[in-house]
Amino acid sequence: MDGATINMINGYPTSENNGIISAANIDLNDYNVTGAAAGAGVVLTINVDGGHIGTCSFTYTSALANASPIISAVNISNCN
Repeated sequence: MDGATINMINGYPTSENNGIISAANIDLNDYNVTGAAAGAGVVLTINVDGGHIGTCSFTYTSALANASPIISAVNISNCN
């Protein structure tokens, strides 16, 4: 993350490439992400196993005003 510009909303990284994806150093060659966008309350889904979209994943919801972002539990159904 050193030297990277991180887009923020309400004090936390946004749900986009220059937000939480860069802040968490998520390599888009290794993970499939859907829903990436700027704004509050945007749900980003990070699929840990690209062959099982939506069934081996977790979500990051960007922070609403006066709130923290929401990070879901990992959905491990059908993970390899």
